[in-house]
Amino acid sequence: MAKEMLQVLNALDVAKAQRYHFTAIIIAGMGFFIDAYDLSCISLCANLLGLITTVLMVQPSLQAHCLPV
Repeated sequence: MAKEMLQVLNALDVAKAQRYHFTAIIIAGMGFFIDAYDLSCISLCANLLGLITTVLMVQPSLQAHCLPV
């Protein structure tokens, strides 16, 4: 079992980089970037929505000046 695992790892070490490898690296990097951006945007939007709803609950007269939801 251990010998087979070493053979697999050795085959991976010897393999040359192909276009597939670079594509996988780019896709993984973009996924990480988009996930981090998404997490930061969600917190910002949640805070803004909370602020807007709080202001509208305190002063309902401002509803006429807001965009329709």
